[in-house]
Amino acid sequence: MIDINLIPEPLRKKKRKAGAFGGRGFTIPREAVIGLIGGLLVLLLAVHVLLQITITHQYFRMRGHQKAWDQISSSQTNVNRVVTGLRKTQGNLKAVDKIRGKGWIPWSRKLRAISDQLPKGVWLQWVGVDGKTLLIKGSAVSKNNTEIISIHNFTENLNQSETFMKGLKNVETGLIKTRHVHQMPVADFTISAEVKGAGS
Repeated sequence: MIDINLIPEPLRKKKRKAGAFGGRGFTIPREAVIGLIGGLLVLLLAVHVLLQITITHQYFRMRGHQKAWDQISSSQTNVNRVVTGLRKTQGNLKAVDKIRGKGWIPWSRKLRAISDQLPKGVWLQWVGVDGKTLLIKGSAVSKNNTEIISIHNFTENLNQSETFMKGLKNVETGLIKTRHVHQMPVADFTISAEVKGAGS
């Protein structure tokens, strides 16, 4: 094909090369533009992935902080429960201190003294403090009908025990009730002692 152009050469428009972008004197190859757009898309994709990783990391970090906070809250609840129990115990100890007074001996020694003075054929069912009174409840049995004598001997032995009497006064035998178990006489008794006040 023959191309005839009658326009003088300086006035002719230069043909743009195929596959190129740009204006006069400056052209960009199509491959470069496609590569630039592709690179930009890859960059945007990389930024997106990086943001997703950051968000996921922050989420799990927040979950970890929440879990730690829950554990701290649970521990705080347990601490508050223990502190409340300690305060209650301290209140009870103060109440006992008011009752026992100065120079009071441990109850373990007093119970040991009761055990040491216990005659043969006498056993205890209950030992405790009711208000300001120490109560001892028990029973006695004897083949020779001497159970009541054993009870009075037990009371006398307690009166003569310095360890038992420390912090106590007016040790007395209460009402004694007799009953029979398999034709064997059994005597139920109560011994009471007054707990001395503070400073006694």
